[in-house]
Amino acid sequence: WFEIPLDARILAATLLVSLLTGVIFGVVPALFASRSDVNSTLKSQSRGATTGRGHNLMRHGLIVGEVALALILLGGAAIMNRGFDRMLTRSPGWDTHRILMGFMSLPEDRFDQGEKRTAFFRRLEDKLTALPGVESVALTNSLPLFNYQSGSAVFTEAPAAGAEGNNPTATGALITPGYFATLGIPVLQGSNFPADIKADSPQQILVNEALARRFWPGESAVGKRLGVQENNQSVWREVIGVVGHVEMAANVSDPATNLQYYRPLVQEPWSGFTVAVRSTNPAALTDTVRRAVAELDPDLAIDQVGTVGQFISRTQHNLVVVGHMLTGFAALGLVLSAVGLYGVISHLVAQRTGEFGIRLALGATPRDILSDVLLRGIRLTAIGLFLGLLGAWGLGRFLASFMPRLAASDPLAVAGTGALLFIVALVACWIPARRATKVDPLVALRAE
Repeated sequence: WFEIPLDARILAATLLVSLLTGVIFGVVPALFASRSDVNSTLKSQSRGATTGRGHNLMRHGLIVGEVALALILLGGAAIMNRGFDRMLTRSPGWDTHRILMGFMSLPEDRFDQGEKRTAFFRRLEDKLTALPGVESVALTNSLPLFNYQSGSAVFTEAPAAGAEGNNPTATGALITPGYFATLGIPVLQGSNFPADIKADSPQQILVNEALARRFWPGESAVGKRLGVQENNQSVWREVIGVVGHVEMAANVSDPATNLQYYRPLVQEPWSGFTVAVRSTNPAALTDTVRRAVAELDPDLAIDQVGTVGQFISRTQHNLVVVGHMLTGFAALGLVLSAVGLYGVISHLVAQRTGEFGIRLALGATPRDILSDVLLRGIRLTAIGLFLGLLGAWGLGRFLASFMPRLAASDPLAVAGTGALLFIVALVACWIPARRATKVDPLVALRAE
């Protein structure tokens, strides 16, 4: 679990930054005030207000910076959250909702031969298949959660000396015949491994559609021979079927390869393996499966029993927490941006009260005043949005560099965030602009 404890050092650093920020943004206006020209100030009749060009540029820069930074924060949060949503709702090519999984390890002293392991595999499958509510059972050395554990170079012709590294790499899994039915992976061509396959049966293999297209484009892969590099030896197997492609459901990075193959577990019986049980209500079978394993062999136990959905939720919990935190900080940035825009524009409007009074006295309409203030705010907001879009695009590229499946390029998310921020900025500009239209010319001129 992802823990976020209170840290005295972080709190002290935050307090120091806050104090420095207050000092800096207090000193800068004071410096502008100390450098003001007394004659110009008296001529402008603004009662000592520092309305020089540099002062206005600083305020305008604050508006632009607030909008740009808020958009970068909001855009990054939107990219991440949409990435989380895509990952949690996407179809990985296999059923992650109806599978109960668990891990088992056979002791080497008791199961020191492949025949003993294979015999236990069959007894375990028969025992679990007979349980009420169980639709099918499969054993494998690896489920498609992070990566298949097996990975080897594959080829269709014997590699030349020294050219082994030029062959593509495929990842694979050792499975029992019930694997595809249990995980809901379709067999697109050919057939599955026979139910009575044995260790000395002919070497056979199933490949996914990406591997079939890679080596046999435009023709059937069934009946072809595929070479697999194993322990520095080329092992040739007959392709008996093509199955659908599956994605690693809990992996947030792109796979090293999309080429996948499947071999019979009985021909390479590992002592450690994963049990997969398919049911309409897999969570309800947790204790039942545990008891069934204990009844089969009291000295063995199945570990980490739970649904695939629960496993994925646990592994992605930290990322979800980070996404929520990023959203919270982005929302805070939106609020600060709106408050900052309102404050700066309100101050600019207050400084121009005399100007608005004169313009109204000379025949300007409240609509003219409203348009003037709004357009100035919108221009500054547009500049900030443009810079923020560039920053959000750069942040998206940075996040995608190490989390490509979560932070892929998402122009819609950034554009939607920009539109939201524009509406917020428009409201922040409209309130002081509306107040400016209610200036009484007599009161304004009398104040001057």
